[in-house]
Amino acid sequence: MASATRRRGWSDLIEHGPADLREMLIDTTRADLREVSEALCACNYAHAEFIAHRMKGTARLLDVHATIAACIALETQCRQRDAARACITLQEVEESFEAAFRALDSSAESSQSTRSSASDT
Repeated sequence: MASATRRRGWSDLIEHGPADLREMLIDTTRADLREVSEALCACNYAHAEFIAHRMKGTARLLDVHATIAACIALETQCRQRDAARACITLQEVEESFEAAFRALDSSAESSQSTRSSASDT
């Protein structure tokens, strides 16, 4: 129970906290996605698995279960040196993160407009 509360707390901080925190998380994740792709192209499966594991941690912070599951699958495929499946799964991970980032952005915009409305009264 405490772990779910803690994750929700991180998710709330990222969602409603400073915009630069969100931007840093998004930029870092996008760099990780590029790094995994480069590692897979170079057949550096150990490094790709390491970065996939790190991205899984980011997905946990965001509390996005589909992304967590995709990162776990990517880790497994890297461990198994299955480049073809890993590349397909990497695309799923990327799409899932991008959807989560769009949701974060729209939530942040909504939160900002709510705060602006409250200060106008």
